[in-house]
Amino acid sequence: MRFLLGLLLLSSPALALDGGTSAGADQPLSRAAVAIQAVSPQPDGTARLSECTGVLIARDLVLTAAHCLDEAAKPEHVAVFFFAGSKAVPPFQPVAKIVRHAAHTKGWAKQPGDIETRQKEIASDLAVLRLKTPAPAAQTVLQFDAQTAPDVLTLAGAGIAGPDGRSGTLKTASLAAIRHTQTGPNLAFATPGKSQVCRGDSGGPVITATGALWGISGAILRATKGCSGRMVVVPVNPADFAIAAMIAAARTP
Repeated sequence: MRFLLGLLLLSSPALALDGGTSAGADQPLSRAAVAIQAVSPQPDGTARLSECTGVLIARDLVLTAAHCLDEAAKPEHVAVFFFAGSKAVPPFQPVAKIVRHAAHTKGWAKQPGDIETRQKEIASDLAVLRLKTPAPAAQTVLQFDAQTAPDVLTLAGAGIAGPDGRSGTLKTASLAAIRHTQTGPNLAFATPGKSQVCRGDSGGPVITATGALWGISGAILRATKGCSGRMVVVPVNPADFAIAAMIAAARTP
């Protein structure tokens, strides 16, 4: 199973966000972002694969979108890859523990829901992974930025590069038309400029102009063949009780 996880990502062509800019090796964002694969073994002997992006929030903790891990029954079904510039590099990092947001609804995107319910589901679509071993010294941990409503945001993602593309390479895109919710859960709706967010970009870090982590890519809206020009950013504040509880639980053996 571990061999399968590594082979699937590293054998993929180097493509990602549909558009965007390939991440440079000198960018802290490229040293903080990770690629995540989750495999679900099927009764017929095959395996279902889910791919997402994530970000280091501590040397042994990764933040990502919880829906990426809905198919992962055990931590050993998940592998984390670090980047050297825009390319994911071996070896993969095994996962010791998965902690999902207490209000996460498994499979929420596949079920109907009104606007209020959907916003709550997106806002709680978070998970923290504890790595079995700390990240190498070359990787960077992003600090949090607790700004209320920043108007300059940048996304990093390693998802597919368009409807016919493959995943595996980290790209960045500046967000535009940012609209913060005024009521209900704290979310930000945006477009990735002239790019598209695609399947596999979920969980990717969204940083402010200071380079600090403000949130993650939570959902793509009205996707066509896995890609869309509209997305939702889920802000992440470690002072929030639910976020703090996830981090504390991930630290528990």
